[in-house]
Amino acid sequence: MSLAYFTRTAQTLLLPRRLSRHCSRTHRAKTVTLDRQSSPCTLRGVSSAIAAVSEYLEAFTRSDPDAIASYVSDGFRNEHLSELGSSCLGRVEYRRRLPHFLAAFADRRYSIVDVIEQRRDSCTELAVRYRFEAKYEDKQIEIPGVMWFSVRDDLITKRIDTWDSLTFLKQTGQHD
Repeated sequence: MSLAYFTRTAQTLLLPRRLSRHCSRTHRAKTVTLDRQSSPCTLRGVSSAIAAVSEYLEAFTRSDPDAIASYVSDGFRNEHLSELGSSCLGRVEYRRRLPHFLAAFADRRYSIVDVIEQRRDSCTELAVRYRFEAKYEDKQIEIPGVMWFSVRDDLITKRIDTWDSLTFLKQTGQHD
């Protein structure tokens, strides 16, 4: 399976073709282009929910808390299932916490490995397998994880995040 990388210079995103609402098991890669000229949530060839989540994750590379928070709803639920994570409720609280996260992880980037989309009534749910790469206290880290998103009207209403805490501790020298 191909990894998906945000390529800032070419402004393309490689996503697996696992995006049908029937959650097919086809793994052929599909390249889509970021359309920066139109709405903030437009990736040609994919749904607006996938575009919103992809652009939300890409926004972390720019270190702008306001830009990141602009992708979430007022009642945003940010849940962490990993032992080292910290959950919160609401866009304001989420925005307040972002500077600490951005300062702790330099040169951060989320690489999408796989996306599964399911549309339900008035929202779309996505499961996103990813790799998080960054520098933490001058140590390079690469952490696998999965996020589940609920998206309504191009805003993320809920994110459940789980990532490998033990890998993080080992890579940062906090565990043998």
